[in-house]
Amino acid sequence: MAKEPLPHLDPAVMSHAPEPSLQPWMYAKRELVVAPTMHRTTALHAGVVLGIGALVLAMLASEPLLNWCNKLPAHPVNEHLILVAQAWHDTMRAIGLADVFAASKRFFAALRGI
Repeated sequence: MAKEPLPHLDPAVMSHAPEPSLQPWMYAKRELVVAPTMHRTTALHAGVVLGIGALVLAMLASEPLLNWCNKLPAHPVNEHLILVAQAWHDTMRAIGLADVFAASKRFFAALRGI
């Protein structure tokens, strides 16, 4: 029993070359059919990349995060946020990642001065 090819794998559907019978205005409306799983996988990969980037940013830029929290208006939620940001910054300073941010900031400031 031969299986029919999936529509999203059909070379005729995936082809970017216009068919001779199609006019240019007809070809512009033709859409490429993509497997539904490709969208979920792409979104998952983008989410993982953004999550890793946010984690690295939070680890290396704990001082600017604390400064931003300190500028928030007075509110019970913001006070708790400031305490959490201070604890996070103290932890990053204890393991040495706050120094990486300070050193990179000095390095790029020196580059601007050249």
